[in-house]
Amino acid sequence: MKDFGTLITVLILTIFLNSCHTKDRSNENSIVIDPMLASEFVPLSEFVDDVQFIKLETSEESIILNAKEIIIKDNFIYVIDITLKAVLIFDKKGKFISKLNKLGEGPDQYRNLGPVFVSDDESTIEVIELMGSKSKKLIYSIPDFELLDVSSFDTPFSNSWRKNGDLYYFSAQQIENYVNNEPTNAAIIIRNDNNQLSALFPKNIEKGGSGFSPFTESFTQNELNETFISLMYDNTFYQLKNKEAIPLMSVDFGSYAIDHSIGTLSLERQMEYLSAEIEGKASFPVLNFHNSRFTAFSYYYKQNGENLLHQYIKFNQNGKIYHTKSFLNDFTTFPNEVYLSSYFLAINHEIVYKDFLVDIILPWYSLNGEKEMEVEGLGLIQAEDNPIVMLMKLK
Repeated sequence: MKDFGTLITVLILTIFLNSCHTKDRSNENSIVIDPMLASEFVPLSEFVDDVQFIKLETSEESIILNAKEIIIKDNFIYVIDITLKAVLIFDKKGKFISKLNKLGEGPDQYRNLGPVFVSDDESTIEVIELMGSKSKKLIYSIPDFELLDVSSFDTPFSNSWRKNGDLYYFSAQQIENYVNNEPTNAAIIIRNDNNQLSALFPKNIEKGGSGFSPFTESFTQNELNETFISLMYDNTFYQLKNKEAIPLMSVDFGSYAIDHSIGTLSLERQMEYLSAEIEGKASFPVLNFHNSRFTAFSYYYKQNGENLLHQYIKFNQNGKIYHTKSFLNDFTTFPNEVYLSSYFLAINHEIVYKDFLVDIILPWYSLNGEKEMEVEGLGLIQAEDNPIVMLMKLK
């Protein structure tokens, strides 16, 4: 089951993915999107050379109940499980290595598992308690989890987070937090290493004690450590530099755009609008990845009462664009579809690792109601198995 915290109600809209070509009507700072031009599907072989899988070991010790985030590094794969309040570590072949599982009141324990950050050299892991102003930051060694340091750490409530240098970025969207003792529904809250908070895109709305976000991952970071964020009710993607949000590019839905002014109204009014008044509208674009090689984003399009996830990828070298409803896997018999989304099924992850695109396969979902399936190269796949990391080598 999904547990997103008592103060955050994350709305995951019904998703069906598909894929396609569209005319390049974009320029450097604005991309014009007509949802009706999204093709029904695109075969993965259009831009992928080969695929490989990392099947995360499923055992009594390594079972994953509810992965909130999967981080792929050079040495290990880190799975943050918000039900177990633990971090599971697997090697690059999927073998279970160890588990950080120190929930408790002891001096080397955390009372709640919030944001997790792994150092670039994979020597340490930071665990932030999600206890608001009473939070702590605990730093453990990898892979033996010896406590190296503990300090107070005022932690905003958010749906996702990134670290860049000594700055921590929290995507609060419109979750209520306190900055300088003042309540705010600011979209971004920034924390420096001196425990000082600052806010970007501040606003105050009637919340009724709850929160909502149509996506669970707002950030993406590329190989240059450039950090980008997508915001609710804002079709512009931003690059975060120090304590500024600098516009990168915008998505122009034209007549298909929703009314963004609804974001200044009460949460109750927002939910009414999104439930009843956006049929045939496109909404909530999220930048899934951006570097000099390509740009990828996704958005929702409501059709016949369902919110369908459309995807867009543009490759800069050859200028090819794929604007689609579904990417079909034409390399293997499993899975049938691939989701190049950083938040699909509420598992946050970067969709790029080195020269590979990344999808996280949940067997229970991709088996389409079947209990198990024999797959060449993967063996027997069962619905209760741990996630499978799918790596797609780009052409």
